[in-house]
Parts: sequence; structure tokens; C-alpha cells
Amino acid sequence: MDGRIYIQIKDLRKHLNVNGFTNYSANKIGMVLSDIDGAAKMYWNNVRGKGIHVWALPETYFGTGFVAPRE
Repeated sequence: MDGRIYIQIKDLRKHLNVNGFTNYSANKIGMVLSDIDGAAKMYWNNVRGKGIHVWALPETYFGTGFVAPRE
């Protein structure tokens, strides 16, 4: 592959809510993702007939620990 993990914020929010992290808004999640070195916001056209916004995160980020959000 290309060494990146692709995710939508709505899916990440669902995962966080299921695991008890309910205090993160979509904007806050976007701020945290933008602070990750190598992260990029992308737009994919024609996924199931429509366009979607995704975040591309480097695979090397995972397993390195938690990154605290900006205050």
C-alpha cells in the first residue's frame, strides 16, 4: 500500500463515542488530526456515487502513543 491509513471523522467519532470519549466534537477531532505530522485532509470523488472527505494518516503514527489535543 501507500503507507497511509484513511479515515472519516464521522467514523472516528462513532468509535470514540462507543469507547466513552463523548466530549470530542468534529472540529476538535479535526484540530487533533491536523497536528499529526504527515496527516492530510483529502477529498475523494465518486465513492458510492458521491464525494467524501477523509483524513490520511501515516501508518508510522499508530502505536506511538496518545497525542494530547491542543487546549
